Amino acid sequence: MPASTRSPSPHKPGCALNEVLITHLLDRRESRPPRHAEENAALVALAADLVNSPDAVLQSVADLVCRLCGAGSAGISLQEIEEGRELFRWRATSGQMAPYLNGVMPRDFSPCGLVLDRRSTLLMRDPARYYPYVSQLGVPIREALLTPFYKRGEPIGTVWILHHEPGRGFDAEDRRIVEHLARFASVASELWTSSRRVEGLGRQLAVVGSQMEHALEAANIGTWNWDPVGDRMFVDAKSARLFEVDEVQANGGPVDCYLRKLHPEDRERVGAALEEALAKGTPYQVEFRVPQADGSCRWLRSHGRVHDSGTPQARRMPGVLVDITEQRLTEASLRRSEAMLAEQNRRLEENVAARTAELDDKLRDLEAFSYTISHDLRAPLRAMGSYAELLEAELGEGAAPELREYARRIVRGAERMDRLTRDVLLISRLSGPLLPLEAVELGEFLRQMVESYPDLSSRHADIVVHGPLHPVLAHPAALTQCVSNLLSNAVKFVVPGQRPRVEIRTERVGGRVRLLVRDNGIGIAPRDQDRVFDIFYQVTPNARSSGIGLAIVRRAMERMGGMVEVDSRPGEGSTFCLDLAHPAGA
Repeated sequence: MPASTRSPSPHKPGCALNEVLITHLLDRRESRPPRHAEENAALVALAADLVNSPDAVLQSVADLVCRLCGAGSAGISLQEIEEGRELFRWRATSGQMAPYLNGVMPRDFSPCGLVLDRRSTLLMRDPARYYPYVSQLGVPIREALLTPFYKRGEPIGTVWILHHEPGRGFDAEDRRIVEHLARFASVASELWTSSRRVEGLGRQLAVVGSQMEHALEAANIGTWNWDPVGDRMFVDAKSARLFEVDEVQANGGPVDCYLRKLHPEDRERVGAALEEALAKGTPYQVEFRVPQADGSCRWLRSHGRVHDSGTPQARRMPGVLVDITEQRLTEASLRRSEAMLAEQNRRLEENVAARTAELDDKLRDLEAFSYTISHDLRAPLRAMGSYAELLEAELGEGAAPELREYARRIVRGAERMDRLTRDVLLISRLSGPLLPLEAVELGEFLRQMVESYPDLSSRHADIVVHGPLHPVLAHPAALTQCVSNLLSNAVKFVVPGQRPRVEIRTERVGGRVRLLVRDNGIGIAPRDQDRVFDIFYQVTPNARSSGIGLAIVRRAMERMGGMVEVDSRPGEGSTFCLDLAHPAGA
């Protein structure tokens, strides 16, 4: 079983360390003669492996030391840290220990740890007596020769050879070979590590290069690099396609072959920009056109900058090339659209001005007509009412009751027609632009208004104001029309015999104020709540109502930048909400 799959046994040595260490015997044993020719040939082969495949050279070292020393096994262990534990991993194994490649042994239970601590070559006999963990390998070890190898002056692992049979021993020649190959293993380890790092960087560079290539292609960007000293221009495939140059020109052609491709009107300007960038070392940035073989013309934007490496001969000017044809076409289309939009706006403004003037004329005509109606209708109505009152007085108490009732009906009809005429005139005046607004303190405003209307006195109704009231931005006259109509309706439309009661309060909602007028009247059914603000619409006909009051309220609120809403149920009264701006805003 490989060591990497076993759990380490407790370190309970069966003898003292000195009984295992027999390094002193290396110099006492008779040493066999060296085989330099065979050794040199093997080292030459190792050197070739070191250049061609440094990641496999450690295994070559293990195989070679096993063969040159006639050992039963050989290997190379590297010190590592895994999950916080120090251990040795067998990076190369040969002979009977070959199945244990990449196996691990904890540092505290391995003879390799003692070799690194002492930084010297050690010879051990039956090491399992002191390192019980070794016995779990299942392969007997009679003698073990281990030597450290270094990386940048620090020991990082060991080269070791093993005898598994009794009567076999290592001598000084074995030590020389092992130490010699350990130095070679040290170089191989550094080269292997470097090659891994370079290989990783190469893969990263290849990925980045591929990503960069795809990004440039997706962004419609090409690259170029100009050698101004030798006048050689090198461009990528994207730039070559944009300029429609062949492969020879793309790989070192003169810059003039690119300038000749430009639109005639742009050549001089682009050439001057190149000369200025070379002379002053300033950034090169220019836009130009390149006619295409199909008769079209592409717009390109080129960016670059001169780079000096200390000598004039080393000057280079790298840059990028961006295809901005679509951008230019979009800009041209946008300019055409803007011109068309400006012309349409001009015509629209002319039409609006003409229609506005026409509407102003019609409004003036309507206003004159309204005044005419007011004068021409109200005068005969007043006369009719006056004559009817005189007739009623002349008839006296002895006249027939029917005659007196006819006279009273004429008076009431004249009064109603007069009110209707005044209301029509008022609503016509509320048709127009927004009214000028000012801050209105509702407390004083309501007090004065209630005192001005006899029907709202305490003898006829209860008017309750829940203060304090928030101020509003309003037109005082228009607001008077709104509130007076709501209060008048509250007094008019009540169940017979019930005393009218009206409650007034305000709510602040952000930059708005809600003026709430709650009455105890007959209420309005949900189906009628949108129509009550229409002119001449009456839920319940009333001789004292013209059906225009709530239409006046809505029209006046709209001209003050506000709105009116109602919440009501039949028999439960109504709450009218006037929404107006607060003087302080939000």
